[in-house]
This record gives sequence, structure tokens and C-alpha cells, in this order.
Amino acid sequence: PVYYAEIDGHFVFASEIKSILAFPGYERKVNQKALEQYLSFQYSPLEETFFRGIYKLMPGHMLLYKNGNYEIKTYFKTKLAPGQWDRKTNMEQLRNQLAENLKDSVEHHMLSDVEVGAFLSGGVDSGYLASSSGADQAFTVGFDEGDRYSEVNKAAKVAEKASLKHHVKIISKQEFWDALPDVMYHMDEPLGDASAVALYFLSKEAAGHVKVVLSGEGADELFGGYNIYSCLLYTSPSPRDR
Repeated sequence: PVYYAEIDGHFVFASEIKSILAFPGYERKVNQKALEQYLSFQYSPLEETFFRGIYKLMPGHMLLYKNGNYEIKTYFKTKLAPGQWDRKTNMEQLRNQLAENLKDSVEHHMLSDVEVGAFLSGGVDSGYLASSSGADQAFTVGFDEGDRYSEVNKAAKVAEKASLKHHVKIISKQEFWDALPDVMYHMDEPLGDASAVALYFLSKEAAGHVKVVLSGEGADELFGGYNIYSCLLYTSPSPRDR
């Protein structure tokens, strides 16, 4: 992430908000707009942060600063059209095309001068990446709640099949609550998603072994992994949208 602000004639930028908070002259004030967004969506999708006057550079954007002025330009914008493929294209063709795209993406992300590991849950997303990437190590977290909500066993089967060295961290209830202040500190802004705590422990475990990891993050949004992401496919458009 890139955060930036203009403070007393200075253009200040950093990869963490807390660095800008330390800059002399910045006055800490809550941004009510971001708070409203958080209470509605559990996070703030705005370029504004929870700190008034501090902004984040949005995905697919670049910031050009010169002679005391800056401008923001868009260099990449996704174009998604679910269900709008050519009717002549069959599912076999689509599967082959998807496999080629995924393979190409994984190969590009494996270009590294250090060992690359993989986050591994019991789902298809991370399982595919971990097994197809050529990574040597995989990392999984689970909660001390028995097998009902745990995917550790499923992840272990994938790791065994793919010949991955499997690291598992089980999070206790006390560890979960004790970690919340640290999680919020590192994130800079609130996020109402409990998975952030699991990701914190997962990253901490992986950091003891590798410097880079692959993740299945983002696949649910693209492929409708949960109903909330696929509901638009089953919602009829209004007459004016037709």
C-alpha cells in the first residue's frame, strides 16, 4: 500500500499510515466519512483513510509528483463480464483457457531469488496454487475448536499429495483475543473481518521459514466462492438496465 498526505507544504508518503502520523505537524483527527463506510461495509472502500487528510493510492493507480504538485492516473482497470462469453464457446474450452491463464500467472509469480512458500487452506483456491506452483513448503492455521470448523486435515491431504512440507499453527481462544491489538496496529485501519486474525498468525508462522508466499486471496470474489459474490448472477436487472 501507498499512503500520502500534504502537511504544512510537505508531500509525505509511506507504506504505513503510522509513519505519516509520526511526521511533525500532522494533527490526528478521525475521518467521519471513513467511519460511515466502515459501519456499513466492515471496511472503508474510499481513497480517504480513517485519519483526516491521509489518503491511500487505490489499486491500478499511479501518483506523479513534480514541482510541488501531484496528479493521479489510472493505469489498469479490470473488465469483468460474467455470463457474457460467446455462446459457441463450450465449457471445455473455458476450462482450458482458465487453466492456461492460471498457469501463466503462477509461473510469473514464482520468479524470485528466494524460496517461495504457499498459504494452504482446505479450499480449491489455495490448494491449486500450492500444488501447481512448485513451492516446497505450505502453511496452514486452524482454531482450537475441534474438527467442525477446521480445514487442517483437508489441507494436510493436499500437502501430502503435492509432497509439500506442511507447517500447521493451531490458534487458541486466548491467543486470538490477545492478538487483536497487534493485528489492528499492523493494519493501520479497522477491518471487521475475523479472518484478518487468522492471516496474522499464518503470516507470522510463514515468516519463520520463507520470505515470499503465494495465496488464494481474491479467488472467491472472481469465481463466486460465497453467495454474496455470486448473487448478481441471479438478480434480474431493472428495465432501465436492460
